Amino acid sequence: MALEAGTRFEATRDLKLYSDAKRNMESAANYYLKAGFEKAATWVNANQSLLDAYVYMSKAETEIVQGEKMRQYQLAEKYLERSAKLYEKAGYTGKRDEVLKILVKVREKREFVLSLSDALKPPTLTSSTTVFSVPTSTQEEAVGLERFERANIQAYLSAPEDVTVGDEFEFRIDLANIARESGLLIRIDGLIPETFRAVKTPSPYVIEGKSLDTKGKELAPNKVESVRISAQATQTGIFQLCPEVVYVDRLGKFKRCKCDVVSITVLPSTGFQFKTENARKIFEYLTKSFIADYMKRRLTLGKSGWRTFIQIKENAKVPKSSIYGAAGRQGYAISELERRGLVEARVFLGERGRGGRITKARIFYEKETIKRYIDQHVMEK
Repeated sequence: MALEAGTRFEATRDLKLYSDAKRNMESAANYYLKAGFEKAATWVNANQSLLDAYVYMSKAETEIVQGEKMRQYQLAEKYLERSAKLYEKAGYTGKRDEVLKILVKVREKREFVLSLSDALKPPTLTSSTTVFSVPTSTQEEAVGLERFERANIQAYLSAPEDVTVGDEFEFRIDLANIARESGLLIRIDGLIPETFRAVKTPSPYVIEGKSLDTKGKELAPNKVESVRISAQATQTGIFQLCPEVVYVDRLGKFKRCKCDVVSITVLPSTGFQFKTENARKIFEYLTKSFIADYMKRRLTLGKSGWRTFIQIKENAKVPKSSIYGAAGRQGYAISELERRGLVEARVFLGERGRGGRITKARIFYEKETIKRYIDQHVMEK
């Protein structure tokens, strides 16, 4: 319902449809959060910001007063920037790129309005007669760094929320030039925290301490450069990444752009041995779920970590047979974890679906070995 109203609003700019879309989007986001689908909720919020941007763009197009027109375009830019970042966070890079293209057009319109304001300023000298000279046609060639004027590079960082000590993982920083001129990428500072070790970097870039030397890479207008880094964490805890991109415009002026802060939770390596790979995947997923509920969402111990069998199957990426067995029994992987006291399963009443009875599972926090494992991580937060 929200998407339908939003699409119709985009075509008609009817504010009644805008109100309907916003109301339904807010409801959808809340239900996604309650169901544990945080990325889906983020995607909805990205749509909301895009919808808000369309409102301000419409107001700017119909506004006559130049100062107010510019303000509406500035507000539209802010919502477009937020929408692009949220689409990136939700994993919708294609939609993010679409929003960035809209952002470029809005900025061009705002800059045109600004140029009109400058043109309308009264001259410092006036006379009864005004003489206008006709400029002669000239052709200029770009020299040195002059061709990089007005570069405006935005950075978006993507990283997994949870990793395990010693395991190799990948994070990505996308660099988007939303200006009309190219820019030179000099380096990315603060990309590799002290507790992380870079394993692989894309050629020809080179890691130097905590920074990535980008070798003066030219980033053309409306282009996105994605830099993927493989790394390993050397100790547990929660670490925040906030890289800063250093680049140069066509006038040789150094500029900086910071990414939004991204947190990575580094989990200790488990010493548990499993008979099957699917049992290990389920145990690791339920461990991360418990820590996410207890540490990040601040739920009570009794409410933390419970996930339905469907959520376990989809998020742990295991086959149905590892969860569900024959004749209403549990699958082989869940059964293994229950027999060893690593996981507990419980039937919840009053839930939607299956006549109000839903089976959920979580790690068996009351088991001393698991409790020490979780508590150790909680104390390191």
